[in-house]
Amino acid sequence: MHAGCKNWLAFVEGSASTLHTVGTMTYFDWWVPINLNTANKLVWSPHYYTTTVTPQPYFYAPGVIGSAANGFTSYVELDDATLKANIHTTMEDMFGYLRKKQQYAIVVGEFGGLYAKDEHKQFTIRRTLDFTIQELLQDGYSGGYVWSLNPESSYEFPSAGHKVSTTEGLLQDDWLTLNKLYMDAMSKMDQLPNLRPFPCFQKTN
Repeated sequence: MHAGCKNWLAFVEGSASTLHTVGTMTYFDWWVPINLNTANKLVWSPHYYTTTVTPQPYFYAPGVIGSAANGFTSYVELDDATLKANIHTTMEDMFGYLRKKQQYAIVVGEFGGLYAKDEHKQFTIRRTLDFTIQELLQDGYSGGYVWSLNPESSYEFPSAGHKVSTTEGLLQDDWLTLNKLYMDAMSKMDQLPNLRPFPCFQKTN
């Protein structure tokens, strides 16, 4: 790639096939290293999703019953402090530790999923996204790409115990109306330092 265009950035996504366990929590680890011949062109771009894609035990109290593939038949939602701590711990252990290595940038490649259509009684999906955004505002992160703009984007889990195809995006089904609840949540990303308009959009008076 850099032989053809040395100015390009390499966004590296994905996760390893090995598992890492902290206490009773098991999840995929981020993999490294990748070494490029051109310096300062590597962007780590891992994914971090809410329950909407696959229910994860670390978003709930210990003792969930069921599977990530089919959902949980029994689970207990966490209080804010514990859920936030679990999100910090898993993000930091999966890829957040790379924030301390100044030669890298971290832009989360995908996060989001459902938001307004969260069916949890305590809105675990919404809170997970809110706390994920709080993490992304910490030093060393450079933002992320929310999934997705499209209103027909489909997810399997509106709650950890309900597997049913459910669609939602930043736009409503008419492709003209904003999903205000979702956009209000995403507006917190405007606090990112050094945020700039995308280059192809010129500021007008």
